[in-house]
Amino acid sequence: NEPLDTVRGQYDAMIGSLRRADGGRRGSCPILAVDTRLNLLRINVLANFEDEQMDAYIRTHNVILNPLHKQGYSTIGCNRCTTPVLPGEPKRAGRWRHLGPWSVYCGINPTDLDPLRAPAVDFPQDLIDRILGRSTDFMI
Repeated sequence: NEPLDTVRGQYDAMIGSLRRADGGRRGSCPILAVDTRLNLLRINVLANFEDEQMDAYIRTHNVILNPLHKQGYSTIGCNRCTTPVLPGEPKRAGRWRHLGPWSVYCGINPTDLDPLRAPAVDFPQDLIDRILGRSTDFMI
């Protein structure tokens, strides 16, 4: 988490991109979680996006992709923690090889390490609607 320590206390919330479709501990990542270390709310807006939904969004909205994806990098992190994924490996196998098995996480997302450090927050739907200023079509 060290890279983020420099912003501790400067923000009330952080938008992340964790997706349950990534599997492993992220298979149950919360949409909203309290990060007690950084003292902020983490909002994982893509938590419910399946791979097919992500692909469709990218195509529909002409999202520019990192060129490393075409070189075998199915997920991309920092340059020391990311390698191409080999045929037959899980899509996140290229991450953190130097730390051990592919299921190891670097720790920048506290829910990857210990869900109790970043407990999910259960907000009533009407509160979510008021915060967003509109009706929503999802439940947390």
